[in-house]
Amino acid sequence: MPMTAHDETIRKTLDLAVSHHKAGRFKEAEITYRQVLVAEPENEHANHFLGILAAQAGQPEMALQLISKAIEQNPSEPSYHLHLGNVYLAQNRLNDAVDAYDKTLTLRPGFAEALFNLGNVLRLLGRFKEATGYYQKAIASNPDYAGAHIGLGIIYRKQGQLVEAAAALKRALALQPDNAETLNNLAGVFTELGQIDEAIKALEKAIVLNPELAAAHNSLGILYFERGRLREAETALQRALAINRDYVEAYNNLGNILAARGRFSEAVMNFSKALGSDPNFAQAHNNLGNALKASARLNDALSSYRKAVALDLDYSEAHSNLLLAMNYLPACRQEEIFAESVRWWQQHGKGFFGHDRFYSNSRDKKRRLRIGYLSPDFRDHSVACFIEPVLKSHDRNSVEVFCYTNVSRPDTVTERIRAAADHWVSVVGRDAENIGARVRADNIDILVDLAGHTVKNSLLVFARKPAPIQVTWLGYPNTTGLAAMDYRLTDAVADPAGEGDELYSETLVRLEHGFLCYQAEGAAVPVTEPPCVKQGHITFGSFNNLAKTGPEVLRSWAKILNACKDSHLILKSVNLADEATADTLRQFLGQQGIAANRIHLLGQLESKNEHLEMYGKVDIALDPFPYNGTTTSCEALWMGVPVVTLQGERHSGRVGASILRHAGLEDLVADSIEGYIALAVSLADDREALREFRAQVRDLMQQSMLMDKKLFTATLEEAYRTMWLQWCDADPDPHAP
Repeated sequence: MPMTAHDETIRKTLDLAVSHHKAGRFKEAEITYRQVLVAEPENEHANHFLGILAAQAGQPEMALQLISKAIEQNPSEPSYHLHLGNVYLAQNRLNDAVDAYDKTLTLRPGFAEALFNLGNVLRLLGRFKEATGYYQKAIASNPDYAGAHIGLGIIYRKQGQLVEAAAALKRALALQPDNAETLNNLAGVFTELGQIDEAIKALEKAIVLNPELAAAHNSLGILYFERGRLREAETALQRALAINRDYVEAYNNLGNILAARGRFSEAVMNFSKALGSDPNFAQAHNNLGNALKASARLNDALSSYRKAVALDLDYSEAHSNLLLAMNYLPACRQEEIFAESVRWWQQHGKGFFGHDRFYSNSRDKKRRLRIGYLSPDFRDHSVACFIEPVLKSHDRNSVEVFCYTNVSRPDTVTERIRAAADHWVSVVGRDAENIGARVRADNIDILVDLAGHTVKNSLLVFARKPAPIQVTWLGYPNTTGLAAMDYRLTDAVADPAGEGDELYSETLVRLEHGFLCYQAEGAAVPVTEPPCVKQGHITFGSFNNLAKTGPEVLRSWAKILNACKDSHLILKSVNLADEATADTLRQFLGQQGIAANRIHLLGQLESKNEHLEMYGKVDIALDPFPYNGTTTSCEALWMGVPVVTLQGERHSGRVGASILRHAGLEDLVADSIEGYIALAVSLADDREALREFRAQVRDLMQQSMLMDKKLFTATLEEAYRTMWLQWCDADPDPHAP
C-alpha cells in the first residue's frame, strides 16, 4: 500500500523527534514525540522512544508505561523488551529485568547488547557462573564488545580468578584505550595480584584520562600509602574528596594516612566525617579507635572498638585491637581481659579448630626439630631486638628455623633476620588458610606466634592448628584466648608461679633465666655523663608509646617533679608530633602544678642513633604502668639511664621488673605507687650515684642474663624439646576418647 500524506507527515515528524533526541535536545524531542502521538496515539515507535526519553529524564514509571504500550502494539520487537529491561535494571528490579532480557533473546538470540545486559543483571544477583556465560556469548556475537570483556573481568575478579580478570580487562583496554574506569578496575586486579607498581601506573594513567575519577584518586592514595609515599597518598585522597565530598571510604583512608603521619587529631576528624555519613561503617569505627588510642584517649578508643565488633561480628582485627587497648587501662582487670580473649576465640577462631588435627610429623623424640616463627615484625621493630639474637644463636644440630614473615616493606633489620634463618617464607598477601597450608607442608613441629593480638597478627592461622605444637611469645603481654595455642613463654617474675594461671588459655612455661633476651642496637653510641652535671637540675624521661601514660601515671610523674625542685620531664613518642595531643598533655600536667617550661615533648626522630643519643638528655627514666616499657627500658639501661618501675598485678605491668631483675638491677623495682615515687626522688637526690650507674651499667648488662643469648637460647631450646617430648608421648589420635 503506498504511503499516504498522513503517513509521510508522521514519519518526518518522528525522524525530527529522533534527531532532537540524539542531539540532546530533550525538550524539543519530547514535544515532537507527543505531536506524533496526538496524531497517532497507537504509534509504537513514538511510545518506545518517548519511554526511553522518560527513563533518561529520571521518570521510570512513565518510561515503563510508554515502553509497555509499545510492546502491546508490537510484542515481537526485541528492542522494546531490551529497553524495558534497562528501565527495570535502573530501578533495581533485577528479576523483572531478567525476564525482559530473556524475552529479548527469545526474539533475537544473538543480540549482543541483550546478552551483555543480562550478564550484568545476573552478576548483580550473584549468579556469577550464568553471568560469565552470557558475557562470553556477547563476545562470541561481537568479539569487539568492550563492555562484555569488562564484565568478564569484574566477574573473574570477584571469583578470585585474577589472572583471567587481568587478561579480560587488558582486552577491553585494547578496544578502548582511553577508558579510565577500566584502568581503575585493572589496577584493582593488579593490587590483588601484588603487582603494586603496575597498579599505580594504571591509576596514574586513569587520572590523566579522567582527572575527575574520584575512585582512582582514592585507590592511588591507598597504594601510595602501601609504598610509604605518605605525602603523595594524602594529596591523592584530598583530591578524591575535592571531587566527591561525600566519599566515605576516602575520609576513612585519609584518616589512616594522617594517623601514619602522626596527625591524630586530624585523623579523628576524618574518621568522624566518615561515620557521620555512615554510622555503620565498622572499619571507620576501628580506625577511629586506633587514632583515639594513639591520642591516649583510651576509654573512647575502647568504645569505638566495641562498636566495630558489634557491627561486624567477623571483624577479628578490631576485636584484637580492643584486647590490646584493654591492657593499657588499670580499670580493666585480668579477669575481664581473659573473658574477652576467650570471646575472641569463640567468635573468630573456634570454627576453624579441629578440621584437620592429624599430623604426619615423625614422633622421633631426638630428631632435629622444625621451629617456625610467624611475625609481621621482622623489621625495625621492638620484637626484632629480642628475636634476632635467638635466631642467630639456635643450635642448628638441634633445630631447623623457618621464618614466616608478613613484612610488606622490608628494611635492613629484615635482611639481618633473613640471614639468620634457615628458611625464609614471605606470607604477605596470603590468607590464613593459605599460610596454614604452607606451615603444614613444611612439617613444622613447633609454630611460634610473635604478635599475639597486635597489628597484622596471624592468630587466625594459629586457630587452624597447622602445627602439632603452638606457642605464643614476645609481641603481646597477655593470653591469646585461643584453645589452639598450647603454650605461652614467660618467667617467674612476669608471671609468678601459681598466680593467675587459670586466666590464661595457654599453659605457662616459665623460662628459668627470663623470657627476654635483649640485643642492643647502637653500640657505637657512647654513654655520656648525667645531664644534671652540666644543667644543674634532674631530667626525668619516658620514651614510651603515649597510650601507656594514662592519668594515674601522669599524676605520679607530676608528684615526682614537684618533689624534685626545678626538675624537668622529657617525653618522646610518635604520638606527640600531633600538636593537639601535645597540648592536652601539657594542660593535664599544668593542672598538677608542672609549668610548661619544665615539660619537653618530642615526636619521632629520624634515626635509631638519634633516638639513643636523646637518652643523653635524661637522668632517670620513668617506666609507665600498668603497661610497662620493654625495648624502651632496655635501651635506657644500655645508654646508662636507670629505669624506675612499678611491679604490677599482671604480665604487662611486671615486664619492667623482669628486665631489671634479670639485668641485676632489682633495686630499681618498686611495689607500690608511693614506693615508685619515693624511689625516683631518692635517685634524683644522689647525683654521684647517677654518675656511677652510667659508668657501670652497660658492662653490667652485657654480663647479665638479660643479654646472655647463648644461655637464653639453650634454655628456650630445652623448653621446646620438653614440649616435643610431651607431644610424642600423647595419644596420636586427637579424636580418641
